[in-house]
Amino acid sequence: LLGPDGNILAHPGRLTVDPDDLPPGSNDKPVVTDEDGNKFLITPGVPTDVEEGDYQLIIATPSDGLDVDDGIVSILPKEGNELPPAPDFGADRQNITVERDKTTEVKLNLRPMTREVHFKTSITGTDVTAITSVGVTLYSVARRVDVSKGFGAVLAEPSGAGYFTTIAQSPYVPDGIIPMRLLGILSERPRIEVKVVIGDSQYTYNEDATEGLEGFNKGNPDEPVVLLINLNIEQDDLEEAKVTGSIKPWDKGKEVEIDGN
Repeated sequence: LLGPDGNILAHPGRLTVDPDDLPPGSNDKPVVTDEDGNKFLITPGVPTDVEEGDYQLIIATPSDGLDVDDGIVSILPKEGNELPPAPDFGADRQNITVERDKTTEVKLNLRPMTREVHFKTSITGTDVTAITSVGVTLYSVARRVDVSKGFGAVLAEPSGAGYFTTIAQSPYVPDGIIPMRLLGILSERPRIEVKVVIGDSQYTYNEDATEGLEGFNKGNPDEPVVLLINLNIEQDDLEEAKVTGSIKPWDKGKEVEIDGN
């Protein structure tokens, strides 16, 4: 018998992954690593002959926009330090022992690895029908997560690698929700920047978001964090408009206002 690398197996066993544990339509294959660090892919539902021994299996699905390596899932940057919103994916990592002349069947346990922030925006002081778009940028977002520890087990980045994610709503929907999906928040103080575009003019509002996102990584990944963004564009002349506002983190009916500028 030949192994995944094409070499003859001295003490063959068999490894198979239950395909019923994958989401419908998934074509992703688990990455299996042997004791020597050699990696190969295994097709769910197809028995694979391997050498007896210990293996590590990892899978993230759907995997578009992700890099999976050595138990770590990473989001691929768009450009520079900008990250796209995280895809809604589940992942699993397992240690497996394959015995000689036996079939080891693996049941996957895909766990959600991301969580959403919902930005609910309310803008006053200007004609909202004239607003072209509203963009929200969140700084200090995570790029990597340790699958074995589950959601929120984000990894620190080298000093100066301040990753951020931007999402925009165009056209603007008054009191609408702008969703942003993330791997998590880094320990550095997160910051929110809101950009309101009216015609050829752009107005910016910045605020520390530490309080509003406290505990994000430890919460239920199936429950979004809702941040209420209230902005007022004070203007006599639009060209000299001043933007003031606040953010109210919302949690089961509790609102706590955070003042910004």
